[in-house]
Amino acid sequence: MYLEVVQKILTRQLGTALMDRQFEIVKASRPVLAPFNGPAELVVFLHKNEKSTVDERSAIVEALVAEAQRKEGPLAMAVLMAAFFPGLLRLYDSIDQTLQLKRRDVEWIVVESFIETVETFPLSTQGRYAVANLLLGTRRVVIGHLRERRPIRAASPIAEVVPTARARW
Repeated sequence: MYLEVVQKILTRQLGTALMDRQFEIVKASRPVLAPFNGPAELVVFLHKNEKSTVDERSAIVEALVAEAQRKEGPLAMAVLMAAFFPGLLRLYDSIDQTLQLKRRDVEWIVVESFIETVETFPLSTQGRYAVANLLLGTRRVVIGHLRERRPIRAASPIAEVVPTARARW
């Protein structure tokens, strides 16, 4: 599975000395990252689902999105991808298995849609809710890409049922 390969590469990449150095540079300009010793520790924190960390997680994600949008290195995007990976897997699993697309293509669409969402994420209006809105935005982009690749059927089974149901009323 392509997504599993991406996850392994991200895990390996986040453990490199290069990423540690880049993290120290980013941490100096983003005080919200100060409590963390490295990117791996940051990903572990972002995976927590405790209510006490919701605002802090949102602030961290907002800072990482801002860094990713600056495109000054791979750190922010790699941390975001690793942190949101469970949600991306759930999104992938929720996509209709009857699509006439190869599963690898769907996996690629999910990854590319996440990157696109991060790069275009409107921090000024949605930054406070970045944790939820990144996945919702990614879902919206995925659906748009899937519609481009597979047009919606003109005649659906429900279209045949609805007129007869209305006639009965």
